[in-house]
Amino acid sequence: MKTNKIIKIFITLMVVMSVLSCSDYLNLLPEDDLVSEEYWKSQEDVDAVMASVYGVLTAQVKTILLWGELRGGLFSEGISTPSDQANIMSGAIEPTNGLTSWSGMYKIINGANQILKFAPDVVSRDPSFTSAELRQALAEAYFLRSLAYFYLVRSFKEVPLITEPFISDDQDYYPAKNSEQEIIDLIISDLTYAAANAPASWEDEKSNKGRVTIYSVHALLADVYLWSDNYAKAIENCDAIISSNKYALMSSGNWFSNFYPGNSNSSIFEIQFSSDWGYSAGLYETFSYSKNYDFIVNPRIAILYTLDDVRGMGGSIGTGHQEVWKYVGIDDKDERLDAYKYNNFIIYRLADIYLLKAEAEAELGEFTTSLDLINEVITRRNIPEATIEPSITAFENFILQERARELVGEGKYWFDLIRIGKRENYLRKDLVIDNLLLNASAADAPGLRVKFQDPYSWYLPINKTELEINNNLIQNSYYQ
Repeated sequence: MKTNKIIKIFITLMVVMSVLSCSDYLNLLPEDDLVSEEYWKSQEDVDAVMASVYGVLTAQVKTILLWGELRGGLFSEGISTPSDQANIMSGAIEPTNGLTSWSGMYKIINGANQILKFAPDVVSRDPSFTSAELRQALAEAYFLRSLAYFYLVRSFKEVPLITEPFISDDQDYYPAKNSEQEIIDLIISDLTYAAANAPASWEDEKSNKGRVTIYSVHALLADVYLWSDNYAKAIENCDAIISSNKYALMSSGNWFSNFYPGNSNSSIFEIQFSSDWGYSAGLYETFSYSKNYDFIVNPRIAILYTLDDVRGMGGSIGTGHQEVWKYVGIDDKDERLDAYKYNNFIIYRLADIYLLKAEAEAELGEFTTSLDLINEVITRRNIPEATIEPSITAFENFILQERARELVGEGKYWFDLIRIGKRENYLRKDLVIDNLLLNASAADAPGLRVKFQDPYSWYLPINKTELEINNNLIQNSYYQ
């Protein structure tokens, strides 16, 4: 079966492609003369490169989690927090910080670009590779490229927009940055194609969760449209998922199955790992007290949960050491240990979609509809229905808190803050700044509050190495 074939290729290539050095980030298979004449001959060749792109995505899990969490105030330092990551939490960010490297995202982009350019030629070379299968492959590539660009634009704001593969050292390859809007426009265009051509399902459940489907495309589109303040389109894409009835909100009794064993009925798209591959994202080691954890859940988050909320102690938070328990436990009290450290990483699940839609409805003034969506989520977490003052500020605040409770540690909250903070010409700028200062020292906080008035400070600097390689790049103005 073709699905099993690509999984086998994926297992073989994942580790190789994920450990490429930064200097290799533009050199995803294949290269030079092999590209058009010798390599791209069969569907298996397309599958192999596709699998390698998924493999590179697995290697980016910890980066995208930390990009989405470190500055939002939901984490505090643990026993062995790396200095680069501690500096980001405290606001002391320099272009030499290793976490400002975007090379992994461009590995994904380059691999997707190769598929988009060369896969169409395979149809004429391999009669078994149909036009319908080509369209599905292009849909996957467009999604993976879009996902990478969406993480980049939310983390750096302005980045180079590259749509052609790098295949030879002879190419002139020193691109300048593009605007945020140019990147968002490309993402929406690409995902519109993907939504029309991605499969509704694959042949097995792991592929349904771990490979691109029309529903993962709609989830990413909803997120992008909400980021762009296009609330009607965000709702439309959320509804495409909710009305499909293919997913369910997990009840209080099985909420933890989102994380162990994973691939739950609520999951729309999650990055897969397996002990069979001998490779993990290192999430268990990052958050386990027994492994000298890097981070704990900020104590301020613990007080957001009621005693009955299944997501509190023994859910999102370890009962003994404030661990991010989603990645440490197998239930409310037992730890994974090394044998079960191969955590999947969820990109989208249904509760996230409900809350994205609730936010979009609130921004349109549809407070009753928004509240109904919020209550759909929280009543399944052992929480009574909420009542919220019918004002946009009250709804934004409640939804942010609810997203913190539901999605802490899933790489969402910092991006949630920026999305709300930048609306209406930065009307809620102080919301972002207050969270930025949660891990700053008392001595540094007053100065940082002044600096963080510049919204460009909310984004990461371009890494020093990239600036040295490419003279056409201009540093984020805040860091110049």
